[in-house]
Amino acid sequence: MSFSERYLPKKEDFDRLILCFSDIEMGSGGIMDDFPHSDFFAELLDKYNDSYFLGTHVDLVFNGDTFDLLKTDFQGKYPRHIDKTVALGKFFKVAAAHPQFFEGVRKFLEFDQKNRRAIFITGNHDFELLFPEVQRVIRSACGFENEILFPGLSYEFGKVRVEHGSQHDTMFALDEQHPFVEYDGKKILNIPWGSVALLDVIIPLKDHFFHLDRLKPKDKVLEALPEFKEWLVSRLWNYYTKDYLKDFLHSSDPLKKVKWSMLKEVIRRFYTLHADVSINMSMKEELEKSDQFSLYLIGHQHETGWWSFGNRKIIQTGCFRNEFMIEGPDHEISRINKNYVEVFMKGERVVRSRIEEVDNPPLPENYVPMNVSEYREVIRNLLKSFSEEQQKNSESKQRKNTEVESTL
Repeated sequence: MSFSERYLPKKEDFDRLILCFSDIEMGSGGIMDDFPHSDFFAELLDKYNDSYFLGTHVDLVFNGDTFDLLKTDFQGKYPRHIDKTVALGKFFKVAAAHPQFFEGVRKFLEFDQKNRRAIFITGNHDFELLFPEVQRVIRSACGFENEILFPGLSYEFGKVRVEHGSQHDTMFALDEQHPFVEYDGKKILNIPWGSVALLDVIIPLKDHFFHLDRLKPKDKVLEALPEFKEWLVSRLWNYYTKDYLKDFLHSSDPLKKVKWSMLKEVIRRFYTLHADVSINMSMKEELEKSDQFSLYLIGHQHETGWWSFGNRKIIQTGCFRNEFMIEGPDHEISRINKNYVEVFMKGERVVRSRIEEVDNPPLPENYVPMNVSEYREVIRNLLKSFSEEQQKNSESKQRKNTEVESTL
C-alpha cells in the first residue's frame, strides 16, 4: 500500500492542503544553531512532491520564527536598532548555513508551480521579514517570485486563520500600526520591549548559555540551577529598574517605551518566576463567541496543543527546532519530537486537520549535555568569572571617579 493510499483522504474530498510549520528557528550554523537540519527538512518536503497532489493547491506555511534572526549577530554584536542593512547582514549569515532549506522550498514549488505557494508569516524571532529587501533575497534564494508571499503577522484561508501567536504575548507583541520608526535618519524595526530586553541583556551571553534555552520546562531548569536563577533574576531586575528606565527618561531611543502593560508583565514574571512564554485567553474566547473561523493555527509557545468548541478548533503547532525535556531526580535530558500540522480543505471548509509528529534527525556531536547536573559546574564557573569581571569594572570606575575628583 502506497503512502497516499494509507495516509490521505480521498482526492475528491479536498482541493487544498495546508502544511504549517512553526518555530523552526534556523540559526547561523554551528553548535548554537537550534535547527542544523536543512537536509532533513528538505527530505520531509519532498514527501509531498507526489503525483497524488498534482492539480491540488498545496500551501507551505512558515508560521513565524522560521529564521532565528533575533539570536543572529551582526558584525559580532546584537544591535536593537535594526535597519535594512542589519537585517540583511543577519539574514545572509543564516542563509549561508542553510542552502538545503531554500533548495527544498524551490523543489516543492517547482513540482506543481501553478498550484503551490510558500507563505512566510512574521514571528518575534524574524521581524526582519517585514523589510522588502529581505523578502527579495528570500524570493531569489528560492528561485520564485509570485509564489512566495509575505503577509505579515497572519494569513487567512477561508475559515482558517494562521498567526504566529506572539501578538497574544504582552512581551513580544508588535505595534501593527507602526512596525517601523525613524531613528538617527534610518528606518528601524519598532521591536517590542521584550525583544529589546533580550538583545540588551540575555542574547549577548548566548555563547555561554545556549544549552539552557533548549531545555524544558524552564521552571525546572531554574530549580536545578539555583545560582543561574539568582544571577538571571538580579541581572534582569537591575536592567528594568535602572538601565531601561534611565534610557527612557534621558534618551531619545524610540524603542525604550514604558507602558502599564509592560510594568504589569515584568512584575508578574518576577513575582511568579514563570520563565516560559504565555499566550492569553483571547483566542480561546474568540473561538467560542465567533464563527468567523473554524480553525486557528498558532505557534510561539513551543507546546503542541488542541482546543475545541464544537466543530471549531485551535491547534497549537508546537515547534520544529531542537528542544529537550529534563526529567527525573538526576535531571536527565531527553529529546522532544518535532511537530507540524496538515489541514485538508474543500473550498473554504476544513475537511480534516491533524498534528503530525516526526522522528528527530541525528544531532551534531556535543550538541546538548547528558544531564543538567553535569552542566552545573560550568554554570558556576561562568557566573564566578562574570562576578569577578563586574567587580573589576566597578573598581575601575571608582578609581576614575576618584581621579576626577582629585583634579578638581
